[in-house]
Amino acid sequence: MKNFVINWIVNTLAIALVVEILPWIEYDSFGALVLTSLFIGVFGPIIRAILILFTLPLFILTLGLIYFIINALILYLASAIISGFSVDSFWAALIGSLLISLVSMLINWMIRDDRDKVIVYRS
Repeated sequence: MKNFVINWIVNTLAIALVVEILPWIEYDSFGALVLTSLFIGVFGPIIRAILILFTLPLFILTLGLIYFIINALILYLASAIISGFSVDSFWAALIGSLLISLVSMLINWMIRDDRDKVIVYRS
């Protein structure tokens, strides 16, 4: 539960930063932003698993690059379902999902607690 809440906060921050950067993605209120992050955090993995299952040959053929398209579809679906959050086009969703992934990865890297531990292997 603790990891879910931390990931939810990180994703909310990442989405908020990307929305401030990209003019094609907008939100009306903080509640819409939090709801979008919750939708992506809860339903995103379920939708992603189903879409990967149906697109498995394409997933293998593209060496996993279809994963970016699936993430964009989930972001675009979130904008269609959640009022107060909008994405202008699929291409905006693709760029937004890429940036959200990068920002989330950077925030997770900054807050993880094992980055100061250095393991030295001796032979």
